[in-house]
Amino acid sequence: MKDNELMMSDMPWAVAWYGNRQCAWLTLKLNPDFFTINDNQKPIKGLFVTQATLDRPFQSDLVKGEFRPWGRFIMQSMSLGKVPRGFPLRELWSYALPEHIFLCDWQRWNVPAK
Repeated sequence: MKDNELMMSDMPWAVAWYGNRQCAWLTLKLNPDFFTINDNQKPIKGLFVTQATLDRPFQSDLVKGEFRPWGRFIMQSMSLGKVPRGFPLRELWSYALPEHIFLCDWQRWNVPAK
């Protein structure tokens, strides 16, 4: 990620501290909250979801609970190995699955670091 680009994560403090990058907290709702930030404030160029979210109770949190909007998105991404249609970050780094989900606007992992 470039210095001026925004990421979103369920652990934004870790991204900011260890990666030295701008990072917004994972929104509670995928739609409209994610898209409001992305479309009206600053484009989100990367999404990093960790075990803090992925290890939550499946039924009570990811299917029926407060993380339901992201839970459905995560399940579709992991089961199909691709991002659901209409989401602006189209590239899924499959080597992170299933422990993490990392999405970007393009395949940044194929470019050598500078």
